[in-house]
Amino acid sequence: MSKKNLTFLLFFASTMLTAQTDTSSFFDAFFKPISYSKPFVSEVHSPMNKAEIGCHRDHSAYKLSERFSFYQLPIVDLHLGFDAPLISFDLGKITNKKPQWEMGISIPVSVHILEDMWEPITAAVIDVDYRFDTPTIKGVRHLNSNGWLKNISFSIITLMHECTHLGDEFALMIKQSGNPLTRVNVSYEFTQVQLTLNDALNQDTNNHSFRITGRYRVSNRGFGMKKT
Repeated sequence: MSKKNLTFLLFFASTMLTAQTDTSSFFDAFFKPISYSKPFVSEVHSPMNKAEIGCHRDHSAYKLSERFSFYQLPIVDLHLGFDAPLISFDLGKITNKKPQWEMGISIPVSVHILEDMWEPITAAVIDVDYRFDTPTIKGVRHLNSNGWLKNISFSIITLMHECTHLGDEFALMIKQSGNPLTRVNVSYEFTQVQLTLNDALNQDTNNHSFRITGRYRVSNRGFGMKKT
């Protein structure tokens, strides 16, 4: 972790200690569930558990011959992960007894898997992505308003590592077919900042949210995601 990130986390921790005046409430803040700044289901790097099915027919990227017809069948797209809360606490109060601010730190971990479940022999794994994060800082500012805008939330990913690997069975199948194959393990790190208007706060109600994301790739090994 860089010195800047460490300094920021120490400052954040000192603020949290100042905010917790009661010893019991201080310890209650550890491992408390965080309902704000959660990723949307559709987000690429979401640690939510979900399964999707899609049909992949573009063989040109892998130089597959047409005899591998089972790759024209649907492909299972699995996302497995969790967002482990480390600490969450409240700051201030507004008139309806809700906290004015909620702040927290969590660590998201996720795995993204593409698998051909309908392949008749081994149900080959096509690709696996691994994602590990340093502590993510989250917060939400509740507004005393009866209008559309009820809160503003944010999240800061200090540093996330992502690496992607072709499945062994998939790579062996291409090699044994006589097609050329160059296997490159792609990995990189990035930081990310998100700002959300009208965060759903994990509530099962009708809600319209707006989210903007800024992401910057830190590492540069010649492969992987470009700076955005």
